[in-house]
Amino acid sequence: MSKNFRDRRPYVRPVTKLEVDQSNVTLRWILVCGFIVIAIVAFGIGIYSSLDTELGWQSIEANSGKPNISSQFILMYDFSEAGSEANQLNKQISVQYSKLCEDAYAIFSPDVSEADLKNVHYVNESVNREISVHPSLYDAFELLERYGNRSIFLAPVYVEYDRLFRSESDPEARDNDPQYSPDVRAYIDEMIGYISDENMICLELLDDNRVILHVDEAYLNYAQENGIEKFIDFGWLHNAFAADYIAQALVDSGFTDGYLASYDGFTRNLDEETQLFRLNLFDLQGTDIYMPAVMEYSGGTAMVSLRNYPLDDLDQWRTYTYADGSTVTNMIDPADGNSKSALNNLVCYSREYGCAELLLKMIPAYLKDSFHAEELDFLKGAGIYSVWFEDGTLYYNENTLNLEMLPDTDGKFYQKVFRE
Repeated sequence: MSKNFRDRRPYVRPVTKLEVDQSNVTLRWILVCGFIVIAIVAFGIGIYSSLDTELGWQSIEANSGKPNISSQFILMYDFSEAGSEANQLNKQISVQYSKLCEDAYAIFSPDVSEADLKNVHYVNESVNREISVHPSLYDAFELLERYGNRSIFLAPVYVEYDRLFRSESDPEARDNDPQYSPDVRAYIDEMIGYISDENMICLELLDDNRVILHVDEAYLNYAQENGIEKFIDFGWLHNAFAADYIAQALVDSGFTDGYLASYDGFTRNLDEETQLFRLNLFDLQGTDIYMPAVMEYSGGTAMVSLRNYPLDDLDQWRTYTYADGSTVTNMIDPADGNSKSALNNLVCYSREYGCAELLLKMIPAYLKDSFHAEELDFLKGAGIYSVWFEDGTLYYNENTLNLEMLPDTDGKFYQKVFRE
């Protein structure tokens, strides 16, 4: 399956309805006029570019021969005011974006070994030693510590779920799924016993970007016996931190007329003013996916769109969908090692936080077995607003938000309700 996006240009009229059959799941969406940050960005789209940069919205291509994360992101930029400088501006942005995609991949990856980078791989190789790490990695560790989030210690659990996601049949998947396999369940429970214990593993943050990954001898012995090679991994949080890293660097360089978004739902608007964006909102009912509405919002916004079902070819690396339509995702609760989601879809946005901090604030409300709207009310008090679906109703809690309800949902009639 393709790992590239097929079309990264903003959608325009006419309105069209598409249907795609995928493992008995009908994917329905509507293409809407206006400049749209495509919800959870994208449906396996690829980059379009030309030698001559046209005015208006264009995708920025990352030209790199090194491992990078550009296939997981889309960077759209508005060249409307660039005039004769459009080609040169495009080249400048592309050069920086390419390097940022390389660096973001390497810094937060447990698999990239570069002697001078001081990244996650380096930390895993330096157990119980004081080391210096990349400043952006240190900032990420600091943010995780502030929120008491221990997801990075799930590295060996992610390995087990990766086996599930690579399964090619339901019987194979059940053999790798802790909800079906007693052996896998027991193994994950053992690992969680170590991961959840700060005396077994913790990350000590010192001054000047220095850290110590403390791992107790008992856990080290267990890791050796079971072939565990990674102790920390950002896992499904990776692209939230990568989005902030790339977006902030672009803004600091003066490139502000665009937006950056990942296929798995992390969006940063580079514009701090009033540029208007539109986001497609999706809802899963049974095994059908609908697009009942579009939300409109302005610049200076970070957005996280969480979903527990696949929409994009890249989702094959983070989900497995059984023949009955049930899906397991890589959104793992560090408390018990289970894949969890309180809602099928939850969109939160903020003008005060980046994607990573916004996600960490959302996790207590989303990464659980049941949903409680009161927890989103609490987020509203922190300047974080939410949009979500429940039983054919679209709820939102910012009264100035513009939501356009779409008429064609194959007989599924949706309504919108403002939650005070």
